[in-house]
Amino acid sequence: MRRNKFTSVFRCGIALLLAGSGIPSCFYDADIPLRNDAPEIVDAEEISRVLYYPESTICTLTVADRNDTIFSVSTLPCVFSDDDTSSCATASTADWPGSLTYLSGGYDEKRIVMEWASDSMGTFLGTLLLTDADGAVASVPYRIKRTFIDAFDGTMLSDCWVSYTPDDSTRMGFDYVDGKLIFRFNHKDAPAAGRQTAGVVSRFSLPGDFYLSVDFRLRDEMDDAFEVGFFVSTSSDTGRWDGDKAGVFITGTGGRLRFECRSVDLQSYSFETTQTGGELGISRTGSTISYYFHDGNPSVVPQPLVFQAFPADTGVVAHLRMTVDDVSKDRNCYWNDFCVTEGNIRFPEF
Repeated sequence: MRRNKFTSVFRCGIALLLAGSGIPSCFYDADIPLRNDAPEIVDAEEISRVLYYPESTICTLTVADRNDTIFSVSTLPCVFSDDDTSSCATASTADWPGSLTYLSGGYDEKRIVMEWASDSMGTFLGTLLLTDADGAVASVPYRIKRTFIDAFDGTMLSDCWVSYTPDDSTRMGFDYVDGKLIFRFNHKDAPAAGRQTAGVVSRFSLPGDFYLSVDFRLRDEMDDAFEVGFFVSTSSDTGRWDGDKAGVFITGTGGRLRFECRSVDLQSYSFETTQTGGELGISRTGSTISYYFHDGNPSVVPQPLVFQAFPADTGVVAHLRMTVDDVSKDRNCYWNDFCVTEGNIRFPEF
């Protein structure tokens, strides 16, 4: 039997015999207040989930409510303070950045699938709110980490990338043992003169703040006549002078390796290094761009190498590029685990 919106209480008793019939009488008690049955999440005390793009399903919740069949969904997001990132204050109520789907409805228990917005990367904390028509709320705290990652372990580039030119296929390959993308320049496969380039550019763009990273490894004893670049650009055109660029560039000249971080308006910061592998990172916050290098030591937290200016809220694409001045000797660079851990990814609409 369907339950009414509010619970009404009737008291039944044996009244005086009416006209000798002996039928009991029931009386409605108007003094007992009406009561809404509030929603209750019965199978989760906290939502904790790691998602990898394009995955978006967070969890399935079981919600008990004897009066309601649908709920509105909102969130109290967690806002970190600038001076204390270990704790946060709850912001005002905001729209839930995703959707919900009812697997089962009706009264009593409902099963609801919660999903996160498909293009948002980062770590998100707050409280999920499910509210019925009379304002009663069921809440559960959440911690969601969402990451885009391309491990470069296939036999060809994923749909997220395009090579600079069709000819790059002769200078690119995959290490099937370790699952890495290779830019390779072999002196046996080309004339021993002339500048050569190979590169890939992302099909997606990043319109606002972001954090990108990628692992790299240079061929041993490779220390001259090359440049390796991990950078972002406001243009997907692969010409050397197109668009505003910012990134980390590793060069070999005269038997020495040099890291250079450079951005628009001739901003540059460089230093010599002996590191031939590790993780490179680029982040943008507002109009400030930062660069990171991590050698793989788990006990060390990467710190920015330098801060530079770069246009804010301008869509950028990611590039991986290698250039050699000549092919008189073999030169290789390996790429692995490209990640977007913060930011919004935008793919073009076709």
